[in-house]
Amino acid sequence: MVLSFGMMVCDTLLRPVDRDALSRDCTMIEKPVQACGGDALNTAIALSRLGIPVTMAGRVGDDLNGRFVLDQCRKLGMDVSHVVTDPVHATASSFALIEENGERHFLSDVTIFDEVDDGDLPDKAVENADIIYIGSACSFNRMNQGGLARILRRAKAHGRMTVMDAAINQRSVCSCWMDMFKEVLPYTDVFFPSYEEASAITGCREIPDISSAFKPMGLAYFGIKLGSKGCYATDFIRERYIECPRGIRAVDTTGAGDSFMAGLMAGLVNGLSFFESAGFAGSVASHSVQHMGAAGGILPYEDELYIYNHHKKLK
Repeated sequence: MVLSFGMMVCDTLLRPVDRDALSRDCTMIEKPVQACGGDALNTAIALSRLGIPVTMAGRVGDDLNGRFVLDQCRKLGMDVSHVVTDPVHATASSFALIEENGERHFLSDVTIFDEVDDGDLPDKAVENADIIYIGSACSFNRMNQGGLARILRRAKAHGRMTVMDAAINQRSVCSCWMDMFKEVLPYTDVFFPSYEEASAITGCREIPDISSAFKPMGLAYFGIKLGSKGCYATDFIRERYIECPRGIRAVDTTGAGDSFMAGLMAGLVNGLSFFESAGFAGSVASHSVQHMGAAGGILPYEDELYIYNHHKKLK
């Protein structure tokens, strides 16, 4: 079972929205779609669709959006007993403006994230999980001040695998990300940020330099998501650049990185090596972006594995 802790957002997806929309009085769009969002929640949903048991932990408001998010999680069979309902702050919400090519831009209210801390995650939730996934490192100010390290130390004390993604955004506040990560990476087995996040954390632009910056920090595995180019993966002995399947037409790239992380953990749970899991993750993400919404097109694990193996044979 995977415990996913981090962002929980209620998204409204609007498409197609071109870059000239604000210069017109009215722009015709398709029917708006309400969906769950946020890095950790997107990954949890993708894991659930892959057939991996998931417990979701995070914070929502006592409002319609919060109830929508929790109802959607329950419909997918997720355990939401450790989600905190905030009596004061509104559920985080975003409007995703999606272009014809699948690129998206967000209008967001996420003030509730300032209330999230390690006290939101009880020991019982950590004890009952096989993998502890931190889907939104860098996004919660209180967590960046020692809370993240405390959660990961607890997880390792219970002998659990720890997996982490970053989520640096305009609200992320830290004068030196490397100082924060030096405190948390010794308790992290797998860290797999995007290229932009890895570069912002290390201050390096070249992938070999980024990898070298993380090598002394105690990670077992490290990777960098490279969007449509695939990913870089290393155990600091071997390294590989893994391409995504070719000929993919993106409809909506919302949550592509989160679907990648779900595929990575699903591969590890099912006994694939780290490198095979990274390849499988790229296949899952490529399949996901061919459908509207984060994780909307993801199939059960065996079906996704068949698609992955089929693409491997075509190379």
